[in-house]
Amino acid sequence: MGLVNRDDLNGKVVKLEALQPSGRWQVTCEKSGESILIKPANLHTFSDALGYGTTARNPRDTPMKDLPCNGCGEVGGNNKACVGCRIAIYCSKECQTKHWPDHKVFCKQAKKNQELDAQDLSALDIYHKGVAAAQRRGQEREAIDFYRASIVKDPFLFVAVANLASMLRRVGDNEGALTVLLDAVRRGAEAPQSAVAYEPRAFYIVHETLGNAFMSNHDVQRAMASYRQAMKIAEALRLREPGAYIQMGACYDLLGDHAASLRTKRENAERFPGAYICHYNLGCELRTQQPMAFDTAAASFRKALTLSDGRRDADVHAMLGVTLLDEAVVRRSSPADAIACFEEALRRDRHHPAAQRDLQKAKAYAMVADHSGLNL
Repeated sequence: MGLVNRDDLNGKVVKLEALQPSGRWQVTCEKSGESILIKPANLHTFSDALGYGTTARNPRDTPMKDLPCNGCGEVGGNNKACVGCRIAIYCSKECQTKHWPDHKVFCKQAKKNQELDAQDLSALDIYHKGVAAAQRRGQEREAIDFYRASIVKDPFLFVAVANLASMLRRVGDNEGALTVLLDAVRRGAEAPQSAVAYEPRAFYIVHETLGNAFMSNHDVQRAMASYRQAMKIAEALRLREPGAYIQMGACYDLLGDHAASLRTKRENAERFPGAYICHYNLGCELRTQQPMAFDTAAASFRKALTLSDGRRDADVHAMLGVTLLDEAVVRRSSPADAIACFEEALRRDRHHPAAQRDLQKAKAYAMVADHSGLNL
């Protein structure tokens, strides 16, 4: 480490613990166990993607030949810096090739950070570059690099943390998303209240996204704990964010607690009367738990249709149609309204499988009832 007052620590192996609000890394010396803070510029290289087993140096003070090879650990020889990041040191092409799987994540990120540092961009500027990259097809990795770089600039830019985690999950790296989110939650918990208040809504999204990542790992209990924390933040800040509340209902479904699931979905529909998904979910739950409550379920689906933005109208029409068809069968009435719902669902999505299937059922019932002489 390039530490002016602690020359005895230069060139030592350390383990990264946490990025502090000051922008410095809390590290632990591998041999002595001493914990110190160092600037990111004094980090030499990372031995793996998580930043463990890190060697630090000041390149101006330490000759390259006196630094250990990041592949084999040998000191001396014809050591050369990695042409990508100019930070990692290798004694041979073979060592570099062998170490590349461990080094590539850091190498690409370091190079990106160096380029952004040269442009003197703010954390928000870098974040917006990530947002722009995320909107372009096939640019997920570039967006991830920008989000990471913005967080290095500002560890409390929680909106970047949430977007980074979502992008990591999109590319299939759910474990990476969990690591990023848990680190952000720890920073938020340890930081002064003024720092957390910097982006309160984004900190809510961090907890909600963390819950989603736990759900992907089928860790329902930890997911529920994250959603509860998100709900606590939302209530304290009076945020009208239904995401965590909706996911709590899904958690109860997975646990088989149907009573709690129905209660939660009723509360959500009351708490967020303008959120169509809450009314749709309540209608579906009523269909499952109270199959004879036709009027109540149909009312929930009709409310959802009045609020829908059109993206899932076919699903809502199909579920309303099933409810009306079941009611017609039980009450020996006409399935005309159900047929109209299925046809509307197919008009919005002509390949909707449930609507296609149930439309045939409704027409078959109408035909059988007509032949049987029922007064429809």
